[in-house]
Amino acid sequence: MSNIIATFVHEDGKIDYLNSTNEDVICGSIVVVGSMLGVSDGTIKVNHFGALATNRVWDVTKDTAIAVTTGDKLYYDATANQLTTDASENIFFGFAIADSDVGEEVVRAWLKQ
Repeated sequence: MSNIIATFVHEDGKIDYLNSTNEDVICGSIVVVGSMLGVSDGTIKVNHFGALATNRVWDVTKDTAIAVTTGDKLYYDATANQLTTDASENIFFGFAIADSDVGEEVVRAWLKQ
């Protein structure tokens, strides 16, 4: 049986991200990385590394047709570029930490990746 050796890299809450797209990633953008999400801490130029937050509280655009209650699970709809409570074909974002009524455009959400 072999020993597993781990080397500390950095504190949790952020990951390094290489922007291999054709556009700069603007600060505050939600970025899909495989089956997880991060929010850019700053603008990340094309073909450059930047930090994605994976565990913070954010005010995020949501589906205005739904009401959200504190504690609800939230999912990122990449097609509509907003949060929803609908898990189907969307990526888990985290939890609502404040209520948001129908018609409201933003929900306060705890990103929990």
